[in-house]
Amino acid sequence: MNCSIPACQRKYYAKTFCFYHWRKNRENNNVPVASPLYNSWQNMKQRTINPKHHEYVNYGLRGIKVCSVWKNDFRAFYEWAMNNGYKKGLTIDRINVNGDYEPSNCRWLSMADQQMNKRTTVYVEYKNKTKTLKQWALDVGIPYTILNQRRFAKWSVERMLTTPRRLY
Repeated sequence: MNCSIPACQRKYYAKTFCFYHWRKNRENNNVPVASPLYNSWQNMKQRTINPKHHEYVNYGLRGIKVCSVWKNDFRAFYEWAMNNGYKKGLTIDRINVNGDYEPSNCRWLSMADQQMNKRTTVYVEYKNKTKTLKQWALDVGIPYTILNQRRFAKWSVERMLTTPRRLY
């Protein structure tokens, strides 16, 4: 059947509108469905509730949920995002990697910054400062791979961070 908008001859797919008019209708209601932010919201929900999603094992299966405020209301998520530093190119990050997606546990980070907040991130304390191993590598000028090898070889933290890199 054709779209129910007068003078439109396109086939409809949802709600008797063609995709073009369906999207325009959503945008007119201030819900930008064709946006990276909308995709972020959908992906966040899918990885927590859809067992067929490739990341479900790391989210939904571990018990991570989307808060009830965001789960069925993109508008609420959108408003939170706009008021909390969302910019194109940033990704949603959970401050506590074992916590749920909720306003008090989420922030917007670049993908590079987000890589520092993973379950596999190694934290090292030295001289009363705790940093990731990658941050220490940058600070002391020794490549991360070498520091990681030293860690696996059970070097002390002081020796690991202060022994100069041997150049062959």
